[in-house]
Amino acid sequence: MSKEIFRALLDASPFKYTFPLAKLTEDDFDGIFEKVGGVRIAEGSDNTADYRIENAVLELKFLEAEGVHSPIRQKKLAELFRPTQPDRPVVVLDDGLLDNEETHTYRQIYKGTIQSHIRKAKKQLKKSRLAHPDTEISILFFHNIGFSSMSQDDLLELIKVRVRNDASSIDGVAVSGSYTISDGFNGQAFMHFQYEPLSDLGEGFQSTMDGIHSALFAQQMMGVNSAIRGEVETSDASDPRTDVVFDHDGIRYVRPAPLLGGSANMFPGGRPRIKAEPKDSGVEHQSPRIVPKLSREQWNQLNQEGMILEGGSYEEWTSIQRSRVETSTPLAQVVAMPVDLGAFKSWCATEQQPPVLAQSLGEFATKKFNDSFADILRNRQEFVENGVRPRRYLLVCTEMIGQAESNDVSHILEAIEKGDEYPYVSEIITNMRVCLNEALCIAAAIAIQRGLDSVLWYENKSYAWV
Repeated sequence: MSKEIFRALLDASPFKYTFPLAKLTEDDFDGIFEKVGGVRIAEGSDNTADYRIENAVLELKFLEAEGVHSPIRQKKLAELFRPTQPDRPVVVLDDGLLDNEETHTYRQIYKGTIQSHIRKAKKQLKKSRLAHPDTEISILFFHNIGFSSMSQDDLLELIKVRVRNDASSIDGVAVSGSYTISDGFNGQAFMHFQYEPLSDLGEGFQSTMDGIHSALFAQQMMGVNSAIRGEVETSDASDPRTDVVFDHDGIRYVRPAPLLGGSANMFPGGRPRIKAEPKDSGVEHQSPRIVPKLSREQWNQLNQEGMILEGGSYEEWTSIQRSRVETSTPLAQVVAMPVDLGAFKSWCATEQQPPVLAQSLGEFATKKFNDSFADILRNRQEFVENGVRPRRYLLVCTEMIGQAESNDVSHILEAIEKGDEYPYVSEIITNMRVCLNEALCIAAAIAIQRGLDSVLWYENKSYAWV
């Protein structure tokens, strides 16, 4: 095991340590096809097919580039998927939400990459068939290394359609692929192979393709064993599957990585995800501004003790504070905190702050807010349908999307229990691109501003990395 892989393993990051499965190369495929009697036709030639196997010629193509890096393709995907999830800051590229016509459109968006391979392969196969007149079958074989924005089934279907339209002389198509996923502790390798005959001659070649499948699987298992023994350098390894993400017109689009099977018991809190940094937040929100709230008696007492408060009277001071609170928004809270003067003076004595300064009063109100804020976060509870819940509280619902917290969508609701199965809720903020922890902080400030002391949370894991 190399030092780099060992260091990554010790770091136990879900993306620093990966299952280092070596990419299959043309040399590997030389050996695979040799096992079924195949020979390379012309080493190093781009104008002919790659292999002759029995009475067939076969062209091998590698799909190495991700399919969504093209801005034009991103625009088309955005136009297709945006209507399936309108008014949302994150759109999941879930082709299961598409109808039959939209699914066809979805596959056609990727046709450019595939089409160019097919048109070139058609010419190569034709030339090799002419050079070897005793052959009568043309096979096109795709091996997928890095094209992860389509499922294996969708990729095969797209290839079949394009071959029928652009290269009807091809008798069969095969698609293979291998990829890995890791959570920093468990690593899994996934291997695919599908063959689709497109003519009677292609159907007659099925048994040979079965032999190729067996030889391919044996080669892939050798690669898995080398990976387990730590013999694969990261420079030779295929990239692990991760979320496919791009932004278009201020909206984020995500195709979540395939789920990692098996138990996640190694991680009691669920499989690790990429933590969201402040710069990753999808909303701009400000730290709450705290203003002290006083009764008339408290204002008179502080005024008599020499504290200079804004305004010349209690009414004017109250009006100034009220105007500040009225500027409050859910993402820029202005919170009026009631003040206990006995506690204020004790705090001044402890902190050696002058009790006659309005600044000291403001700092004390801020401290009281911070204490309440910490208590709410410390006592937050998970929303459980059959559990005991407060009569009135704020509810944070977060949709976990893929491997990165920065793609999560959160909603904050005010909930009132009326004895029914579900609470009566009213929306405060919906469709924020923020993770659960950030949404809880926003909710805690809103709770204090509304005079609440309870925040509950719920995670929707429909698209989660779990």
